Amino acid sequence: MAQAIDARYLLSEHLGHTVVFNGENQCVDQVVIDYLVDGVLPDQSICPVTQ
Repeated sequence: MAQAIDARYLLSEHLGHTVVFNGENQCVDQVVIDYLVDGVLPDQSICPVTQ
């Protein structure tokens, strides 16, 4: 399935389960926004912890 939809792996280096749109990681939020708005998949595969 991942190959069929040209999926990408994105690792968020944070503790916990939920990271999208909860203020935990701006990198992850931006990757999701870029994909949902413009259909752009990320070049990076790791989003480091942000404070």
